[in-house]
Amino acid sequence: MLRRVLQIIRMLPKNRGSEVQKSKEGLYRSLLHQILRDSPEAISHISPKRWESLCLYGGDQIPFTEIELRHALRKAITFVDSTKDPRLFIDGLDEFSGEHNDLIKLVTETAEASSVKICVSSRPWLVFEDSLKDKPSLMLKDLKFNDITKYVKAFKSVKTGKSGFCFRLVDSINANRS
Repeated sequence: MLRRVLQIIRMLPKNRGSEVQKSKEGLYRSLLHQILRDSPEAISHISPKRWESLCLYGGDQIPFTEIELRHALRKAITFVDSTKDPRLFIDGLDEFSGEHNDLIKLVTETAEASSVKICVSSRPWLVFEDSLKDKPSLMLKDLKFNDITKYVKAFKSVKTGKSGFCFRLVDSINANRS
């Protein structure tokens, strides 16, 4: 049986967003929203009492707690994992307020408890490097070293009047874009 890919992308622009958006609660809400938007059939499974309240009374006035959101997220991931091929992309772990180890725990527990593929990014902070060192990883700065070197050489050539090198570099970059 071919399973449809479900991609959930959570990005937080650098130093932006409200305190709630930068919190675990905000992460849980954002991921839940994206999962349920793509898989509305999961709504009644993740929080049956709240679903019943919505159906009977048109809503529930009690706000979700962080713990309830975390449990709902786990249930939603388990539900979609049984019917789809979920992938989570979470950018900017270092931008979240609160305890980073809680985020690492969420990521590792989710990866271990399901077939969800997860890609996270952050600045190279020790808390993330130490906790995720046995997971596949890459450092963008390592991949871009040659590009940075070419850029610096091109800039130096412009300053010294050797623009031919710059034009060849631009042609080379444009040829390799496709």
